[in-house]
Amino acid sequence: MENNNILLPALKEAGVPQEKHAYFLGMLEAYTNKVEEWNVLESIQVADHTDEKAMKIADEHRLKIKRERLEAEKFIKSKREEVQSKMQEFTTEDKALLKIGQHFERVAKSKEESLEFKAKTKERWLAEERQKTLNARKSAIEALGFDPDSFPLSSMDEQGFQTIFDGLKAKKAADEKAAEDARLAEEVRLREQFEEEERQRIIREEQEKIQAEKDKIFQSRREEMSQYFALQYDGKGTITKETSEEDYQKVLANAKLAAQKAEQERLHLIEQQRKTDLFNKNKSDMFRLGFSFQGDYFVFQELRVPESSLRHETFTATAYEKQVADIKKRIDEEREQQRLELLAKEKKEIFNQRKIIFLEMKDYFDEEVTEETTQTEWEGMLAIATEKAEADKKKTILAWVDSFRLPEAPHTENEEEKVWIQEIETKFESFKTWSKKWKNSK
Repeated sequence: MENNNILLPALKEAGVPQEKHAYFLGMLEAYTNKVEEWNVLESIQVADHTDEKAMKIADEHRLKIKRERLEAEKFIKSKREEVQSKMQEFTTEDKALLKIGQHFERVAKSKEESLEFKAKTKERWLAEERQKTLNARKSAIEALGFDPDSFPLSSMDEQGFQTIFDGLKAKKAADEKAAEDARLAEEVRLREQFEEEERQRIIREEQEKIQAEKDKIFQSRREEMSQYFALQYDGKGTITKETSEEDYQKVLANAKLAAQKAEQERLHLIEQQRKTDLFNKNKSDMFRLGFSFQGDYFVFQELRVPESSLRHETFTATAYEKQVADIKKRIDEEREQQRLELLAKEKKEIFNQRKIIFLEMKDYFDEEVTEETTQTEWEGMLAIATEKAEADKKKTILAWVDSFRLPEAPHTENEEEKVWIQEIETKFESFKTWSKKWKNSK
């Protein structure tokens, strides 16, 4: 029943006719019985690598299953070849046989592999032992400080390995002895070196103490002399760490004397600068008041102040402020008086000019011009009078034009002369008419 459940769906899927199902099921039945026989072989157990009997039984059954598998494959193959020779007719049978063969092969190989694993228990144990031996040899050589990969350890027998190991052990001992001898020699060398360095250290310390004392004295002298470094003077000396006390005192004395002279000179220059600044301030104050410098004097109008007086300690420009102010006030008053007189003179001249014009055009002015008449009032009065004068002149000219008369023309019977005389009279009247129009247009 179980076989039917396994194969029937596959037969139906492959389209195998119903009448052939029994054939394939019978074949599967034989295969299933064989598999049950194989399952019994799972009870075979190998205790360890010394269980030769169990390993032999497992290997015999493995070979037996392999033979049966190969025979089944051969049988299936032959059947497939028969079917394939009739490919068109038996294609579906070929597929069924293929599936049965594949299934049988898969199960058989699985059993083979299980039994092979059991049959090769000793081989695996031997391989593990060889690996353990190799690892032990590598560890032993590494412990001696050598590279195990430099030797063919896996292919050596025990005697060969022991020979190499003993040789490396002896070499290590020789190397260690040589290293110890070198260490002892180096220890002696270092001790001698230390003793020499210690001796040199003591000498250096003594020299450093002496030099430190010199440095201390030199630094003290430099600090004392630092205030004089910038001074320039004759006989200026220098000091070093080797300068004696006597020589240093001479250098210091010269520097102090030079410093005193320099200070005196500095104070003198300050005083000179102060006097110069005072003089320049006084000059600036005098110029601010309005004085000008002429010769040896500062001059403002009638005031004259000697330049030398500006250098006196008691001089102050403010002492002249009132006098300058009074003079400026007087000058301003004089200038104002002159301005008023000039304005009065200009006013008089303008009035006289207006008076002349007024008298020339008196008949055309509506009112008298006076000294109090403003410029605007005068311009208005003059414009009206000028307009009246122009109108009167135009009237006179027009009356003069109207007064033009031609004498009576001579009598003539000549027609051409009559025309000529008539043309002259017409043009004369036209000229009078043009003259009146031209004048009125102006």
